[in-house]
Amino acid sequence: YLKRLFGKIKRKLRKNGVLTMQVCSAFDKETYELVNSLLTELFKEVEYRKVYIPSFAEEWIFATAKK
Repeated sequence: YLKRLFGKIKRKLRKNGVLTMQVCSAFDKETYELVNSLLTELFKEVEYRKVYIPSFAEEWIFATAKK
């Protein structure tokens, strides 16, 4: 269902639209790999950032994908 969801988001974005999202914990390699494969398949430019979230006491990964 994620491929359909990201595809719908891409279609709704304007020409130079940007999707930003919280992906997963930095320790969750399986989810990161799944999301990365889908975003890089559907979007032109994909970037990731790790951010320390104090309430989770760990780093989380955020993605930015450009149409």
